[in-house]
Amino acid sequence: MIYIDFDPNQYAGNEKDAWERLTQAAINQRAEVVQEYQKRRASAPVKKPSMSSAVKSEGYKELKEWFYERVFNRKCGYCEARVKRKDLVTDHYRPKGEVSIKSLKDPSRDEHEHNVTYTTVKSMYEDGVKRTHPGYFWVAYDWRNLIPACNTCNDKPAKYTSFPVKNTHALFSDEESKNGDYKGVALETDPKHFMLSPDELDALEQPLILHPLRDSDLADHLSFDNKGIALGVTERGKATILNLYLNREELVTEERPKALRDLKNDYHLKCLALKNMDTYDTDRKNIITDILNNMHTKEYSAALSAFFKAITGI
Repeated sequence: MIYIDFDPNQYAGNEKDAWERLTQAAINQRAEVVQEYQKRRASAPVKKPSMSSAVKSEGYKELKEWFYERVFNRKCGYCEARVKRKDLVTDHYRPKGEVSIKSLKDPSRDEHEHNVTYTTVKSMYEDGVKRTHPGYFWVAYDWRNLIPACNTCNDKPAKYTSFPVKNTHALFSDEESKNGDYKGVALETDPKHFMLSPDELDALEQPLILHPLRDSDLADHLSFDNKGIALGVTERGKATILNLYLNREELVTEERPKALRDLKNDYHLKCLALKNMDTYDTDRKNIITDILNNMHTKEYSAALSAFFKAITGI
């Protein structure tokens, strides 16, 4: 995973118009799913509404394509594997339906796939009763909550519905949102309970899984060794590796090692092609700079960057 410095305010002209159309459509979809939540709560007040089925994938399909093509270089936003369009899924960073916390049944075992469990999260509802969290349905169409992903990162035994936080999982707030189009968004059936924006939720909950578009200090939490194995530097880094299963077998024994070998061979061949010994050092530095400048477009670029800096001594 790498941090991507994405700012939609950079768009101009037709791109700006298209982006504004997509984000306004997301706001409209949010209003519909909030109404559906209230309808389900009214018909079954003592049960948790299953909001996953209320969130329609058609509502964020274009945003998924936008990120896939224009922002993430057709890669999974988590493991950075190249994803074919037919295999592309959208991960809701904050789950749209059931929310859980993933953990290892037996932390002493190296084996992962059959050693995980997902514990359902409960939160306080607007009536003061603690029930199973219905999911962060009000941010389900928000671009800040959508990450293009591969099926493996999105499903079991990886992220699935897991969303660990340092504090408490939020549902509704008794204070109105101060953030843009979320300002004043509340339950019609209980107007004293407001819905918060992703920024406000982050500050309140302090998520443990890193976000490729929101955590500019991502590299301070997550690194890689020279074999392509992900290393958790902090609590957040370790939680990200666990929840996304970033050290799954095919990544650490096949995919990342192959990418590292290919990068090393490419670099050595370019250096071998240098003939002028008087300018060799400068030319070599230019090769290194060029490779680093284009690293973000490659599969597993975070692992490649760490490896490349190690072998070139920069």
